[in-house]
Amino acid sequence: MKNTLALSRAISRSLAVCAILAIFTTLSACSDKPNGANKLVKPINHSTKPLSDKHFRPPRFTQVGNDISLPGLAIWGATGRDNNNRIFVGLSSAAYDDATAHLLMYDPVTNTSKLQSDAITQLQRANLYKENMRQSTLHSKIMSAPDGLLYFTSFDYSGQTERRNPTWGGHMWRKFPDAENWEHVFETNEALIALNVHGRFVYTLGYWGHVLYQYDTQSQSQSKINIGSVQGHRSRNFVINSAGHIFVPRTELDANGKVTSVLVEVNEQLGITDVHPLPDYWADDTNDNHGIIGYVKMNNGDVYFTVSTGGLYQVTQSLTGRHEVNYLGKFDPAFEESYIASLFSPNGESMIVGLGRDTKTKAYYWHIRELTTGLSVNYPLPELSTKQLLYGSVTTDNAGNMYIVGQNSEDPESPKPIIYKVSFAEE
Repeated sequence: MKNTLALSRAISRSLAVCAILAIFTTLSACSDKPNGANKLVKPINHSTKPLSDKHFRPPRFTQVGNDISLPGLAIWGATGRDNNNRIFVGLSSAAYDDATAHLLMYDPVTNTSKLQSDAITQLQRANLYKENMRQSTLHSKIMSAPDGLLYFTSFDYSGQTERRNPTWGGHMWRKFPDAENWEHVFETNEALIALNVHGRFVYTLGYWGHVLYQYDTQSQSQSKINIGSVQGHRSRNFVINSAGHIFVPRTELDANGKVTSVLVEVNEQLGITDVHPLPDYWADDTNDNHGIIGYVKMNNGDVYFTVSTGGLYQVTQSLTGRHEVNYLGKFDPAFEESYIASLFSPNGESMIVGLGRDTKTKAYYWHIRELTTGLSVNYPLPELSTKQLLYGSVTTDNAGNMYIVGQNSEDPESPKPIIYKVSFAEE
C-alpha cells in the first residue's frame, strides 16, 4: 500500500512538473522577447504562377486596411510579410513633437488589420527614450530572417540638413510576428532608410554617406562599411543577390562638379569585390534623386532593379562566379522618365511588372516587360488619382496578390496612409 501511495505521489509530482514546463514553454513561445535558441525557419518563397492571359492585362486595385483608423500620414514603401502569409506595413507620421511611426499587421485571409505598437512607445519600454525624442518614419522593408523574427528600422528627420545627420538618428528593431512589443537591436547616428536580409545577416543602409550596416543574427554583432554619397543624396533601396553579395550605389563629384554614379559590390565580409557602372542613375544635378527604388528577385537568383530615372538593371552571376550588372535601358522606352518603384514577377522567370508614374504628367500606368525580347507595354490607370503618392513595394502574399502603399492627399489638409491589394483578375 505504501509503495502504491508513493508511486501515486511521484506520478502526481511528475505531471505537475510537466504541466508547469508546458505552460512555461507556451509563454516563452508567445513572449515578446526574442530568444536566440529559436528553431530556424525556412526563407519565404514568394508565390509565382505560370503566365496566362490575365498577366498581360492591368490588375485590379482594392483598398484594404479600412477596418481600423490608420495613424500617421503615409506608408513610404515600408512593406513585408511573415511565413504565415500576414502582411506588415510601416506607418510614418509628420515631423512634430513626439512624432512616432507605427507598425500594422494585415491578414489577407480574414481581411483584418491590427496595430502592433509604435517606435516611441518601444523606446520608452527599452529605457532609451529622451525628452522630445522623435521617430516619425518607418521607411525600410519589414523582412523575416532565419531566426523567425521580423527586422525593420525607424528614424526621424528632425534637425537634419544636407551636411548633418538627424538629431535622433536611426534604430533597428526586431519582433516576433504576433508580438505586440519590439526588441531594440542597435542605434545609429545615421537615419536607417532601407533594409534587406540574406542568410543570417540583416543589412541596413544609413544616410548621410550611404553607410552599410551588417547585423549577424547568430552572434548578435554588427559591422559597417562606408560606401559614400554626395551631400544630400540617399538611395531608397539596395539589393542583395543569391550569392549574398550586396550592391549599394556610390555617388561622387568629378573634377567638373558633376555627379558620377557607380554600384559598389560588397561580400559578406564587407569587403568591396567590384565596382559597376550606373549609366542612368542620376537624372540631373539635384540631390532629390531617389536612387534604387524597386527590385525583384527571380527564380534563377537574378535581381532586377529600377532607379528613379526609369532605368532598368539586371544583376546576374556568370559561370566564372563574377557578378555582372547590366543596364537594360528604360523600363518602358515610351517614357523619358517614369518612376517605377513597385516591382513584381508573376512567374519568376520571363516577365516583370510594376506600377509606374509618369514624371511629367504624374499619371499612373501599369508596366509590363517581357524579359526574353525586351518588349514593354503599359496601360493607363485612371482609377488611381494623381493626388495619391504610391511608393515602392516588393511584397506579395501566398495567393500572388501584390501590395502597393503610399499616401492619399486628395484632402491636402489631412493626408492619410493608403494600402492597395493588387490582384490579377481571373479569366
